[in-house]
Amino acid sequence: MIQFGYIDDEDGDSVTGLVPIYTPSNFWQQGDLCTICLLAFDPIQMFHGTWHAITHQPPDPAATVEFNFTDMWISLDVYCLLPNFILEDGPLEDYTSTYNLSFALDGQPVGQSFTHQSDFSGHTQYNVSVLSLSNLSQVLHTFTMIGASTVDRLTIQFDYARYTCVPFQLYGFSPVTQPLIEALTMMPARRPQLL
Repeated sequence: MIQFGYIDDEDGDSVTGLVPIYTPSNFWQQGDLCTICLLAFDPIQMFHGTWHAITHQPPDPAATVEFNFTDMWISLDVYCLLPNFILEDGPLEDYTSTYNLSFALDGQPVGQSFTHQSDFSGHTQYNVSVLSLSNLSQVLHTFTMIGASTVDRLTIQFDYARYTCVPFQLYGFSPVTQPLIEALTMMPARRPQLL
């Protein structure tokens, strides 16, 4: 039986408790606690009501989200929210809806990217998959999402990642991973609570 687990932007892995690493750390903001942000999103639409946000502009260093995951994962999906700002003068003119993401697994490009430009509708899209990987090799991995541009201002609004894994009955016993696998086996599959 396949099980699902989640990595929340703030609470981290639903099983291990490990949290994502954000760099550069002084540029990232937890969206629902940001006191300097002019943008407002609906926390009810977020997984666990939180998200992490950054605006990147040249020549800032690349913005990254990184997390490690165990050797029983077989797929990974990463979800963000996509703002679609209305082009106008005023307090929002310096903000962007542009995404330009690349991804790495164990330091190597995965061959997928994600881009987005505002449709100027003023409507935010929630729970959008920006990456889907399957048939992952069952070894320890490090995943990195990278936002960078030498020309355009861009944003990342990271919400959560979802993974599927093979419980120990299918995977086989390992003294290192057995407690984690047992916890996953007992954890019911659940979906993000989107109202």
